[in-house]
Amino acid sequence: MNLRSHLRATLRLAAPVMISRLGILTIVAADTAMTGWAGTRELAAYAISAAPHTPLLLIGVGLCTGTIVLASQAEGAGKFRESGFILRAAWRQAWIAGVVLLGLFHTGEWSLLALGQSPALAIEGAEVLAMFGWGMPAVLLFAATTMFLESIGRPLPGMVFMLVSNVANVALNWLFIYGHLGAPEMGAEGAALATTIARWVGTGGILVWVYATLGASRLGARPGRLTLGRNRRRRAHRAGRRLLAVGIPIGLAHGFEAGAFASLTIFAGWLGGLEVAAYGIVLNLFALPFMPALGLSTAANVRVGQAYGRRDREGAREAAWAAFRIILFLQLAIGLGYALFAGFLAGLYTGEAAVLAIAIPAVRVAGLALLPDALQVVLVGCLRGLSDVWPATVLLMAAFWGTMVPSAWWLGVYLELGAPGLVASVGIGCVFAVALLALRFRLVVARAI
Repeated sequence: MNLRSHLRATLRLAAPVMISRLGILTIVAADTAMTGWAGTRELAAYAISAAPHTPLLLIGVGLCTGTIVLASQAEGAGKFRESGFILRAAWRQAWIAGVVLLGLFHTGEWSLLALGQSPALAIEGAEVLAMFGWGMPAVLLFAATTMFLESIGRPLPGMVFMLVSNVANVALNWLFIYGHLGAPEMGAEGAALATTIARWVGTGGILVWVYATLGASRLGARPGRLTLGRNRRRRAHRAGRRLLAVGIPIGLAHGFEAGAFASLTIFAGWLGGLEVAAYGIVLNLFALPFMPALGLSTAANVRVGQAYGRRDREGAREAAWAAFRIILFLQLAIGLGYALFAGFLAGLYTGEAAVLAIAIPAVRVAGLALLPDALQVVLVGCLRGLSDVWPATVLLMAAFWGTMVPSAWWLGVYLELGAPGLVASVGIGCVFAVALLALRFRLVVARAI
């Protein structure tokens, strides 16, 4: 394949995956925007709930991400039934992790108080967090299923059911945030309830689709004629162990990254309610372009992983380079839009002048940090396709906790630059991450596969 063929193949897989990943954030964006119009207090409660919510959620999703790594390699090697065993192991682990997160999300008041938030904000944020908890098993089951489908070249169902969840979420937000049609007026807690219901709707739909469309043998649910039941169980347990071996470092990497971003939210909380409300808006706008980058990272993971399964080193290198070119063009265009239309974008979330005065300059800074953030996540996807997961985890921890968090405290808190200083630190940490991960990828792909 030449470069043009690689670009087409990557875009064919990446486009629905990018829309699906973007759908994860558009649910949060709709919640943030619709909660913001219910008042600054409700927006602050929703924003502060993200401090424990996002790291824990991404750790759970990271455990599921091993599905992409292992299933794409099995697909590339032609071991189709093996990928089915991987999916069933992923379902078991997603359900267990979702139930654990459900319990952790009901300790929100204690965790927010421990993070230095005011008692009033901690109580309100904990109510939002507890409501999100009931949707955690659904989120992880949906993630495991869509990742499996993406790894075998069927990304469209994930995109479709994510769009269904988004439509349901907006309608339910209108009911529960503002109390229309006789529903209780619940504010930020209502937004969390709407998201939880919408997540279960999408998960139920995609599970029904998988069982109705894919054969039992393809799902690892029924052994072939020559495969005894004991051998089938042994293969399933082996798939589960391999999934954990890959998923644990990916989950830790997600947790380290999300925890670093949550630290920035905590810093904003120290600066006051206006700062945390403005930073919540900017963080949401910053995360929206990140989700297409995450989708492209998934496509790079799948295509590099399939090349790895075929023992095709040059194909792995070219698949990575194609993803790199696409993300460069996309994020430069979005960053320019953020710089030119910062006022319009921030105004979608709130009409309060005091919040906008902080948010608008921070949105402009975010436009500069979008490119390095996208580049680092694509590099991580390429490394995971090569099964290089623990070194990437260590490098991300060094970049985000060794560079981003200290610079955030220095710029945002010590120098009192507020939300713009916090966002600038994100760009600093991501530039450092890109440099480290690029060197690592160059080293790993040069080895004999």
